Amino acid sequence: MSRSQAPNTAEIRPEYQVSLEDLEANDADTANLGDEYLKMVASPGWVDFKARIVNRIHQLDEARDSTFKFREWRAVTTEMSVLRSYLAEPQRIIQKARAAKVRLAELKRIREESGNETRR
Repeated sequence: MSRSQAPNTAEIRPEYQVSLEDLEANDADTANLGDEYLKMVASPGWVDFKARIVNRIHQLDEARDSTFKFREWRAVTTEMSVLRSYLAEPQRIIQKARAAKVRLAELKRIREESGNETRR
């Protein structure tokens, strides 16, 4: 039997074990954070902030195209990357929140089904 086909007999050390309740609480916190981010993204302040970041990225892109010094080019490229990550972060958190909501709904469904089966 090859190593990839060997049964997994390794035990998880107690300090790395996580309870279902802890995972559910973490998912609930993530879902709440996602709701807050959805409100933030819809706010006029975020729209203004996003517009400023996009304008700055365009300015940096033009500056990067006109520079011939590698260190300046690298510094501008790094700043552009950081600014792009500012724009991407809310969407990343919102996507994680959506996945957490799906997991919470699935847990709820499983608990309801197991509760119905025990009543029979």
